[in-house]
Amino acid sequence: MEKSQFNVQNVYQSYGSFAFAAVTNKIGSTTNYYPNAAANFQMGFMSAFTQGNFELVNDRNNFPGLYAQDSWKVNRRLQIDYGVRWEEFAPWHDNNGQLQEFSPAAYATNTGSTSFTTLPAGLLLTPGDPGLGRQRRLQ
Repeated sequence: MEKSQFNVQNVYQSYGSFAFAAVTNKIGSTTNYYPNAAANFQMGFMSAFTQGNFELVNDRNNFPGLYAQDSWKVNRRLQIDYGVRWEEFAPWHDNNGQLQEFSPAAYATNTGSTSFTTLPAGLLLTPGDPGLGRQRRLQ
């Protein structure tokens, strides 16, 4: 008998990034070319800036399992080993209470999220959108 628990906690790309490369800068009719990325870094000439894409994940799942095995010695030269195994794979649970779910029924009726209106039809969020069941807490 086994019970495994997995916790996944991360902050995905929570920090922004700056890139410095060879750039061309045109102001009016004057074109300036800055070919040295290291010098551009020292002078503060950025070629790109990416703002952080914050994603807080606090997922948990339990994986119970049952195992049984045995061996049978038929004779001196033959032994048979056999066994059975059962494991349950349940859906992940977010400890912050924030999960997304795709609903085929909501997609068919072109219904989107009421919490985040820019999401495509059928993608609903918990908590906030009607029609989603309550989450069960996994300890």
